[in-house]
Amino acid sequence: MKKLLLTLILAVTVLILAGCLASEVSIVTIDPPIEPVHPHIHVDPIQGNDSLNLQITSTVPGGERGLTSSDQLLKIGVTHAHHDNVGQILRFFGAGVDFYELSHSDLSNLEKLSEFFAVFINCGSHNGLNSRILRAYVEQGGIVYASDLAGEPLAAAFPDMFEYMAVEPSLTVRNADIVHSSLASHMRINQLDVVFNMGGWYVITNLAEEATTYISGHVPNHGTVPLAISFNYGEGTVFYTSFHNSAQVTSNMINFIEYLIFRIKFIEADRSQTYIAAREGFDFQGQVFGFLRGRESAADQMAEAGVIAAAPAASEPAPSSEARESFQYTFNNGENFMLMIESGGESFTLRLNDPLGNVFYISERGELISQNLISGTAPVFEGIDGFGVRVRNVTGGEWRFRIIADDAPDDATFAVGIATQAN
Repeated sequence: MKKLLLTLILAVTVLILAGCLASEVSIVTIDPPIEPVHPHIHVDPIQGNDSLNLQITSTVPGGERGLTSSDQLLKIGVTHAHHDNVGQILRFFGAGVDFYELSHSDLSNLEKLSEFFAVFINCGSHNGLNSRILRAYVEQGGIVYASDLAGEPLAAAFPDMFEYMAVEPSLTVRNADIVHSSLASHMRINQLDVVFNMGGWYVITNLAEEATTYISGHVPNHGTVPLAISFNYGEGTVFYTSFHNSAQVTSNMINFIEYLIFRIKFIEADRSQTYIAAREGFDFQGQVFGFLRGRESAADQMAEAGVIAAAPAASEPAPSSEARESFQYTFNNGENFMLMIESGGESFTLRLNDPLGNVFYISERGELISQNLISGTAPVFEGIDGFGVRVRNVTGGEWRFRIIADDAPDDATFAVGIATQAN
């Protein structure tokens, strides 16, 4: 009986103590980590004699992430148009890109976002965006493009990558510098005006060292600041512009947004080309892009449709079709370079013009087909099986290259990765 009584007293005491503790201790709930919805993108070297062969995988059940099963279009999610309307540019871009409008609830649904290869967030249409979900989407391989006021949730998601400050009033940054060499080559200009037409906007005040700046310009009271940036985070990539494209009703700014779309479309090629360059002891300089058949740019199509004003008539004759399909890059004397071509499986011939006027035709396997040697000594061409060509003993100056693919579809695209090596 005594034992039973002691047991009852002990039990009551425990209950009283538990109640007291519960009344004074607050319970903190910790969100569980977000489980990956899809595997990470990664690059696997294929074993064999050729150490440069690569295999890129990014799969989910039922197909590749962000690719429709029927036609392998890149699937891009876009928020509704507000202060910005990047969906309009995507519509004219075409070229294997399909886009869908995202609802506010989609922006806080990781499973939904992970259906898309990339997510475009228009300025002013980021209500419902969950920074934690956004970070998880990027960490797992997603790509995000955001503009202007959408920088607020971006900075919350990636506080170690950049900081911003709200500024006013509206202004135009004159002669902003295009500081990224491949962007300058794509746009064929080195400066442009950037319009901030809202009463307030965000200026980047601090940027992580590993981030990439595309355009920078002088802002009163802030000096020279980045206006367009990107950075890698986890397995994914984030692109951000302080400005929004709807304020830039010029062909130059549309061409810049087109460049970003190309960058996103060829992001996996960029990763593999960076890997190849490093394996060969070269420094990767970036990519240039285009349509294999010299199709009109999105800006030209939008001007023809009356969506934007046509570019003013030039004082000089317009460049030939061939010139519009070519790209230029300046190399140092004696410098070695690599051109790594991604053409989506389409056959092509690479034509190179060196600064002395010599012309070289290279096969897609990097073999010299023919040459027209006017002066000097021909460089040494070495094939990179399945990827392009390595060029040694280079004459310094501006080189021009062109991808020739007469049998490719009109909307077929290409990316050329450029890497250099000091000799």
